[in-house]
Amino acid sequence: MPSSFETVGHIAHLNLRDELLPYKHLVGQVLLDKNPNIQTVVNKARRPCFPGSLFELISGGAARPAALIGTCLVLGWESCA
Repeated sequence: MPSSFETVGHIAHLNLRDELLPYKHLVGQVLLDKNPNIQTVVNKARRPCFPGSLFELISGGAARPAALIGTCLVLGWESCA
């Protein structure tokens, strides 16, 4: 299991190591089961599904869009599945 992860609202963001990638859906489901405030689990995309894609959905739903707004930077999330 990963030792840490970031959360933004209802989204947990992971950066899984290569040896955990075969188990990414299981890891995502465990995070959902153990953290009731998390509804979506994403991993840093190895092969983006479209240009500019940063994440891949590994567990939960992506029905609710989310955005992280920082200084001069806006990161948006929408499912590419």
